[in-house]
Amino acid sequence: MSGSTPPGWYDDGHGSLRWWDGSQWTEHTHAPVEPEPEPQPEPEPQLEEPPVVTEASLAESQHGLAASDTASPTDALPPIPPSPGGFAPVYPGAHPTTATAAVTGAVGETDPAPARRSKLWIVFVALGVVLIGLVILAAVFIPRFIVGILDPSSDRPGATSVQGADLRAAEDIVDAYDDAWDDMDCAAYQAILTPEFLASGGLSDCADFAQAAREFNNSVEDYEVSFISTSREGDTIYVQTVETFTQTADAAGAPLDNPVPASFSALYTLVPGGSGWLIDDYVEQ
Repeated sequence: MSGSTPPGWYDDGHGSLRWWDGSQWTEHTHAPVEPEPEPQPEPEPQLEEPPVVTEASLAESQHGLAASDTASPTDALPPIPPSPGGFAPVYPGAHPTTATAAVTGAVGETDPAPARRSKLWIVFVALGVVLIGLVILAAVFIPRFIVGILDPSSDRPGATSVQGADLRAAEDIVDAYDDAWDDMDCAAYQAILTPEFLASGGLSDCADFAQAAREFNNSVEDYEVSFISTSREGDTIYVQTVETFTQTADAAGAPLDNPVPASFSALYTLVPGGSGWLIDDYVEQ
């Protein structure tokens, strides 16, 4: 017994007849023509006896169930494909399901978890504290380091700091030396120097001093003398200074288009002489 359906017109399940060629549906369809119903006499009601179940009828029913699994024109219709992504289609007006909520977020929306606060501020605070500490240390120790380098007493175990009248007298001599150059005053210049230093300096002649002082004043401006330290070793006083100025001319005396700030340190050696102290040596460092 074959399970195939012979060719013919069959209901395709959509209200039309479609031609079945014996193996598959074809494109030929037509609407079925329903015959006009003929009046039928109403049958007289008859009492039907219940069917008798026999082994033959039971076997026939099992055979019919097995045959229902085979292909038929109705079974051959193509299945409806599932919706993409495995989610059931949502029709207009339908309430979103948990499946669609996974896509649209319409059901069971929850607030996002609060963002974790960054702890980088702790690092920045720690770095700031370290930097402030370094600045404080630099402000305390760097000036001491510079003074230790410039202070001549640091190289002289027997040197002591000068205080009182000797300190003021030593600084006054250094100021007078600077004023003599600014004023081009040869007499004042020679009055604060020892004969030995005046002879070794090569400016014992006032004409030579006047020429040197003129060139000096024409090449610098804003000359300032700052005292760093004053120390004493026996009868000798050492005065350490930092002298700043603006260079306005080159070595040949030609004016500079752009004046240059400059500075240097100097060491004055003072010894007793005259009415107080005299400069016995001067060294630029």
